[in-house]
Amino acid sequence: MPQMAFSIFSRGSLRMSFVSIGADMARRSPGFGFCFLLITCVTSGCRNAIPSDRGATAPPVKVEFATPIVRKVTDFAEFTGQTVATDSVDIRARVTGFLDKVHFDQTPPQGSDGVVVTPDPTSVTREVRQGELLYEIDNREYLAALSAAQAEVAASEAAQKKADGDFNRQKALKDRGAASAEEYDRAIAAKAEADAQYLSAKSHEKQALLNLEFTQITAPIPGRISRSRVTVGNLVSADSTLLTTIVSVDPIYAEFDLDERTLLNLMQRIREGKLSDTLERYPVALSLANETDFPHQGVLSFVDNRVDPGTGTLRVRGVFSNPRSLDDRGRLLIPGMFARIRIPVSEPYDGVLINERAVGRDQGQTYVFVLDDQNEVVYRAIELGLPQGNLRAVKAGLKGTERVVVNGLQRIRPGARVDPQEVLMESAVVGQGGEGGPEKPAPSPSPQ
Repeated sequence: MPQMAFSIFSRGSLRMSFVSIGADMARRSPGFGFCFLLITCVTSGCRNAIPSDRGATAPPVKVEFATPIVRKVTDFAEFTGQTVATDSVDIRARVTGFLDKVHFDQTPPQGSDGVVVTPDPTSVTREVRQGELLYEIDNREYLAALSAAQAEVAASEAAQKKADGDFNRQKALKDRGAASAEEYDRAIAAKAEADAQYLSAKSHEKQALLNLEFTQITAPIPGRISRSRVTVGNLVSADSTLLTTIVSVDPIYAEFDLDERTLLNLMQRIREGKLSDTLERYPVALSLANETDFPHQGVLSFVDNRVDPGTGTLRVRGVFSNPRSLDDRGRLLIPGMFARIRIPVSEPYDGVLINERAVGRDQGQTYVFVLDDQNEVVYRAIELGLPQGNLRAVKAGLKGTERVVVNGLQRIRPGARVDPQEVLMESAVVGQGGEGGPEKPAPSPSPQ
């Protein structure tokens, strides 16, 4: 039995030993001979039916590659902020009285069928000019007060003329020695009192005239007017009742918080002479929530005097023009809007740009796969710069002439041969497998 087992498991003599043993057993038992013949046929057929996989290779994996884009780029830092009116005024009454008229239109327009049409929030009909009449307060009592003040002025003027005459006569008599000093002093005092009463009456007249003017409330600044908070017939109190508000519209501010790292970067550029000696007039760009680019150009107009120790940020403000639209339907920027603000943080340089989908990440290390002349995958560690639109700048690791895999990263490893198909870097899209973006373990780079 040991000899038989060794013979069976020996690679060279497996078939020969098995046949000789089976023949010997068949001579001793005819039934065993039939079984041996059947087993031999089956095993022989199975051995011939199993194909050999030696020499077979898997087809190359299909991937998409693109050549990096090389062009002049500028690094930008982006922040979120809010638009703010340069001027904002609360309109209040300066005198007390009943509201008589509202002069700016608050009635929503109606269509031909009589249905109220919701007004455009940027409609020019809600903009007012400086000095435009907004409200009128019942002025009858102020007209009466003005008449009384004018009568007081007339009376004091007459008294002043009499006092002047008495003084002149007393002075002439005194010069001739015909008037006593006491009478002369009384004339002087009467003249001074009459002059004072006249000045007081004139001031009362001026105040009455101002109060009458205050019954007509005008716009102190040009801008967009809010709804009227008081309707006709209601009593308004001087200096307390809020009637409406007006905000200026052109130009407009955008306020945001500059982080400390970016601030230090800009200060370094100032020290190197690449910027003016202050951040004022530094270029900024603005984008609204429904915009993908930054079409609104402006400059910094205000930089706060200290960094907030709680947030590590510095409050800054940019100013932007806000003209009417070409169709004269209003202005695009409205105070209180959410905005993204972008400021340049570098000089223009020749940048190597790749699609974000081509980037793999592994515990903080970023990498790409490039193809060599033999269409084999090569691992390449890179250092990313700031975003440039829908692309990403590469600060180190690529020259710009490589063939970078942009689709199929998860199906390849360094050293694998692939079937490449070229696409444009800017139009690279996710294919099967969903590449790029999320962090995933990097395959071990093969020696190059």
